[in-house]
Amino acid sequence: MMTTERRTSVRAPVSLLAGVETGGGEEAVVVLDLSTSGARIQMAAEPDPTREYEISFTVHETRYEARFRIVRCEVEGQTFTCGCSFVDMTPQHSELLGRVVNAAAGLSTLVIRPWSEIVQDAYVRRADQIVVGSTPAGQEIRLLGSDCLEIGEEGVELFVRTVASLEHA
Repeated sequence: MMTTERRTSVRAPVSLLAGVETGGGEEAVVVLDLSTSGARIQMAAEPDPTREYEISFTVHETRYEARFRIVRCEVEGQTFTCGCSFVDMTPQHSELLGRVVNAAAGLSTLVIRPWSEIVQDAYVRRADQIVVGSTPAGQEIRLLGSDCLEIGEEGVELFVRTVASLEHA
């Protein structure tokens, strides 16, 4: 018998601490995997599958808050591992979370702006920070215009690659 996969968005393994509002306070949970449409979490208290919960977590310095429903739950000893479906993730957070999920799943890479664009910005804005690239999760990487001119194309590329590699550290 063949089963059909119901997921429509990429799901990536993570290990994040999060807070779930249970009605009686906030419970610490662990997010085991994540997508723009939901998550798999581990929690100590038995969830009520008939109600909505609030979850909050931070990824790459961006705080996400969403309501969710439990769609399935497994019990192992004192731990409940639950599949959750987000109810009201804002479009902006969904887009940002999509970049994070794609980066964690290895589906996106860092971006280095073309050197010709960097040089043009650097000459005009020597004393300002300019965007030289972005991490796989979409976080901007910036350098002072004067620093770009001083370290050159290879130095900027090395800087972007080094900063982007820290995202996974």
